[in-house]
Amino acid sequence: YCDLNAYANHPGHELKYVNQVPFYGYEYGHKAYYECDLCHRLYADANGEVELDPQSVLLMGPLFMAHSISISDCIGVRFKLVINENVDMDTAYMTYTLSNGRKARQDAKDAVSAGDNFYWFTCKINPLEFGDNIFATFYYGDNQKITDTYRASSYSTSNEDAMNVFNKLKDYCYYLSQTSWTDGLHHNISFSPSSAYTESDLTQTVDAYTLSKRFVGAFFASDFIISLSLNTTIGINLSMKIKEGYDVTGCNYDYEIEEVNGDRILKVKIPSIKLSNSFTNHRVTVESGSNSVEVNVSILGYIRSALQTLNMSVEKKRALYAYYMLYKASKNYTM
Repeated sequence: YCDLNAYANHPGHELKYVNQVPFYGYEYGHKAYYECDLCHRLYADANGEVELDPQSVLLMGPLFMAHSISISDCIGVRFKLVINENVDMDTAYMTYTLSNGRKARQDAKDAVSAGDNFYWFTCKINPLEFGDNIFATFYYGDNQKITDTYRASSYSTSNEDAMNVFNKLKDYCYYLSQTSWTDGLHHNISFSPSSAYTESDLTQTVDAYTLSKRFVGAFFASDFIISLSLNTTIGINLSMKIKEGYDVTGCNYDYEIEEVNGDRILKVKIPSIKLSNSFTNHRVTVESGSNSVEVNVSILGYIRSALQTLNMSVEKKRALYAYYMLYKASKNYTM
């Protein structure tokens, strides 16, 4: 029992002033208050006349709570926040600034609810950004914000299946960084692969769709040239020279026609292919008037063809093989 109004009877009871501590990042804060040094009750005034409930002095703004990795739709670095009900989710947002200079933004209303005021925010990265720091800033209210920093290569978990998939992801990102493929930015490669793929690994048969070379149609003067695009998601690019006297009048995917050294080149893009759909055949239909040509392509079909070719570097073959191993691991466990 603490009777602070009767100092004569309780000479040992003294109030001490405690400064306000703002919440930030991973820590709750509290308002300023007075505390009895003997019974530890809290008061709003120096005379001990207005007692405070300990919960009422807590400053409980949004807080960063945890991190995770996602590869279901793309490679994503996930930030878990607890956000209390008084935050307007329609106006709050998260920004991401990577150490390579790239910036991105995500509105809070697009975050994924995890129940009990917990939300997951995801920063999509490409494989070359695996070791780059991500500076996340959550903005809410009247210019209030909290910050956090994380990178994909820092992830760790006690779940063995998840770590197996993560290590295959790390291998893919590392070996890709050792090739000449680039996104034009500088990246931090401070991590090492978990597996060293040998020459025999790279030349073994990949159990994938067999890539057919017989794509030439009546209005094309060459085979399709197939390549992969590597962004926050992976995609397939097709290109082919159009014969003189013919015009492309339609395609079921986005396309454009470029003039290259006097030739008209049809370029088709199949964007944003999920890792789980790497085996899936994507049917491309190109039309020229009443004529049409159909092409079936897949990422793993490209990989099989690439691993068997002689004019691709060992570094690139390692990166493609690592992607194949990531695909196999992810079939058994989804992150």
